[in-house]
Amino acid sequence: MPASQVLTLLGEPKEKKPMKTASGSGEIWIYLRTFEEGHGYVPAGTETVQEFGPVSPTGARTVTVREQPIFKEQFRSVEETTLILIVADQVVEWDRTRKLGQPFTR
Repeated sequence: MPASQVLTLLGEPKEKKPMKTASGSGEIWIYLRTFEEGHGYVPAGTETVQEFGPVSPTGARTVTVREQPIFKEQFRSVEETTLILIVADQVVEWDRTRKLGQPFTR
């Protein structure tokens, strides 16, 4: 892929580092991105719920009161780093790493 196409897709990199390669000189383009992703659900408390049973032939109805859990979606921040090696205006290799932050709820 040509370097111009990388620029079109990802924009300017955060940083460019020159480097020597076996086939000449090149650059490592560094892209950084931080975002949040859903991580599942966690209990955040309880709520009281009333459940009504069927009406009996005598007109009586049973009422059950119970506590039920309330769940909140858990998120975590993700720091993603993409390194792209450009030699002779072409992508030669790339690597992506992700660093996960501490989970949190809103």
